[in-house]
Amino acid sequence: MSRYPGVLCTLSLFTCLLVTPPSPAHGTTATGAGTVAADAPAVPRIDTPPLLDGRLDDPAWRAALALLLSWEVAPGENVPAPVRTTCYVACDGSNLYVAFDAPDPDPAAVVADLADRDDAWRDDYAGFYLDTFLDHRRGYGFWVSAGGVQMDLRRDELAEETEDIAWDARWHSAAAVTDSGYVVEMAIPLAELRFPRDRGEQRWGFLARRVRPRSTRQELSLRPEDRDDPCLLCQAAVLRLPPPADRERDLTITPTWTAGRTDSGGFPDGDLRHGPWRGEAGVSLRWGLRSDLTLAATLNPDFSQVEADELLLDINTRFALEYTEKRPFFLEGAEVFATPLPAVYSRSMNDPDAGLKLTGRRGRDAVGLLVVRDHTPWVLLAGNQSSLETPLGTAATTGVLRWRRDVGESSAVGALATAREGDGYHNRVAGLDGTVRWHRSHRLTWQWLWSDTRDSPDLLGGHPPTPTGGGSAGLIRYELDSRDWSALAEYQRLEPSFRQDTGFYERLDLKRWQAGLWRSWWGDAGHWFQRLGLGAGWEYGEDFRGRLTDRTTQVELNYLGPRHARAWFALQHTDERFADRLFGQDMLLGKVGLRPTGHLELWLKGWHGDGIDVANIRPGRETGWGAGVEYSPAERLFVSLEGTRLDFDAVGADLFEASLAAGQLRFHLDRRTFLRAILQYRRYDRHPENYAVPVPRSQDQLSSQLLLSYKLDPQTLVFLGMTDLWLGFDPGNGAPAVDRTLDGRTFFLKLSYAWRP
Repeated sequence: MSRYPGVLCTLSLFTCLLVTPPSPAHGTTATGAGTVAADAPAVPRIDTPPLLDGRLDDPAWRAALALLLSWEVAPGENVPAPVRTTCYVACDGSNLYVAFDAPDPDPAAVVADLADRDDAWRDDYAGFYLDTFLDHRRGYGFWVSAGGVQMDLRRDELAEETEDIAWDARWHSAAAVTDSGYVVEMAIPLAELRFPRDRGEQRWGFLARRVRPRSTRQELSLRPEDRDDPCLLCQAAVLRLPPPADRERDLTITPTWTAGRTDSGGFPDGDLRHGPWRGEAGVSLRWGLRSDLTLAATLNPDFSQVEADELLLDINTRFALEYTEKRPFFLEGAEVFATPLPAVYSRSMNDPDAGLKLTGRRGRDAVGLLVVRDHTPWVLLAGNQSSLETPLGTAATTGVLRWRRDVGESSAVGALATAREGDGYHNRVAGLDGTVRWHRSHRLTWQWLWSDTRDSPDLLGGHPPTPTGGGSAGLIRYELDSRDWSALAEYQRLEPSFRQDTGFYERLDLKRWQAGLWRSWWGDAGHWFQRLGLGAGWEYGEDFRGRLTDRTTQVELNYLGPRHARAWFALQHTDERFADRLFGQDMLLGKVGLRPTGHLELWLKGWHGDGIDVANIRPGRETGWGAGVEYSPAERLFVSLEGTRLDFDAVGADLFEASLAAGQLRFHLDRRTFLRAILQYRRYDRHPENYAVPVPRSQDQLSSQLLLSYKLDPQTLVFLGMTDLWLGFDPGNGAPAVDRTLDGRTFFLKLSYAWRP
């Protein structure tokens, strides 16, 4: 750790001391605690909560604070809103109540389809952002569609991806389409939020919005929004809320029970072996120790996924594929563990027996602690040219400790330590990171990590481990994100001996520089474009022997227009090293989309150019395309279809064709219950005569799922379903082919109930 003390100390000092406060947003004045609205209205305290029934005739709403959404912020830039929208806000110390009266001159055009939770972003909807610590860094979003579908998210202004819709809270809502538009009502339990421990009056950032998807997607806001400032929470209004109620008994216990049967072994002879029925109980606990500190624990958790991972094309690839986390325990407080480098990849904790997580915040400090005992953890082994995932041959305990301190108006510095310990094995990592923002649209991000690892090939399925001992990884990135200009400059340094088994690094042994510059032009709702962008990017990478590994130059064009039309085109040249050869590649890429009506969306993508024949180590030529459609022919019905095709040639002859198709049909009985059928198909057809090594002539996989889902809330639910897996195989070379055969079938039932004693 002694090789980079000067760099680390300099960056830490720069983060802590050289921070220039951002310019105040419209209608705000700067104070010592942050940017606070000059006029912070008080939210009335009510004694009787409103009845959530989709009507605003309750006395509570007559006593509530009324706010007008007077501004259109997209596509118009802070122009008067074309329709009137009134937001009502009240509080009783235990819940925050928010309602929207959203009239429309053409009520028949309101899009109000039924959908699964967090999946109604195509519809008319209304909601708000909350900045409960009033620090302009992290907050919550709560939205309800005209059809009554709940959507919630976490927003992190310092993260690369600012919004995380995987986060779920337990709250109540109602909606109704009326003769004049629609109405939305919400009740947000304060127990679902983190906020300062102070039991006195609260001051929270609040930004209400309404979305109208017509010929253009109109976004209406409570306040004008500055496109030169990417920090949305910085531009929120400030509301004064009455003191919250006592939270000492903020405890949620969620027992679960799963039962199922798996029949397997049908491929290739079709003799499916019936497995036994098994049932298993587990329990999870979430305890709000204070309003700013939460403890989560789980014992024998059910981490089975009802949402199957999306099938991906993994032919002719060299690097491991990353999958999205969907398990509730790991999503709780996940924003605390986020860092510029992908240091915490919870999918590496594959089959936990138990877990404990503590996350919270006090003043300017945020902390997180995660401990998991994993029966079959996974390890990602990465080099400069390839990477693969393999199970670790021993049970292990993983620990993650995170600390972050807010600095100045919108910057932060943090520390991270991770450890995974098993029999004859350990992987330990520690480091520092920081983010500096100044003049609203400029941001500097950095992180440096050091690792120490001990393992053996016996623990890695025979794969050779990276060298036992230590290594380091680092990143420094500058970003400009303003109304008309965006820019990026970044340097990464990932040593070959560095390893972080709790993270996701698809490549190591890499020094990489990249830079980019983009220009945007804006048009109003009546213009032929709403946003037009032109940009160029450059990337250069080399290994630690100083050899060029990849170099890319790209120019791109972006378009956003009426009817939700969007398009992206890019021309790219790459020089890429593989197996000690440098391959030059030119590629043309594009994607277009259109939403001609509120219930129909279409997209098309394609690419054509040079590629690398990984199996035979030679240049090739590839052409690919994909298409998709999403359609709601009726309020209760949703259909989606998509497909991808890739043709690859080498030395003037066909090498392989890869096809991928997926379809989903969903029928909603009501807002909480739906029936869903998913079908996914993947096929590879090769031409063995054009390969230097033996390969099968064809492989195909067909999977299906039938599901009945009932969700009272994200934790109180019932799932009942069945999945099938079919495989087909043709080895070629005159050997008999195996027709598509049922290889496995699973029946499952899951019951979960969130209980608050």
